[in-house]
Amino acid sequence: MAGIVAFILALYTSKIGVLVFLSRITKNKSQLLSYYACCGLVTVFGVMSILVATVQCTTASGYYWAFYANRETCPSEASP
Repeated sequence: MAGIVAFILALYTSKIGVLVFLSRITKNKSQLLSYYACCGLVTVFGVMSILVATVQCTTASGYYWAFYANRETCPSEASP
């Protein structure tokens, strides 16, 4: 579990790092705002990914985000 969380943290940290680098080399205010908005969105996705990975449910499909395929393996997930 710690390996999965560390992987997700590294993945989303690298995405934010690229966005921060791009924001440092631009002077356009609209681009800066879009980079900061993307950083916020990536942060939200990162937190959601960690939460999905750590809900302690087994996965039938092998993918944590395949909610429909895993609907019978995790009773705490709401089915549509």
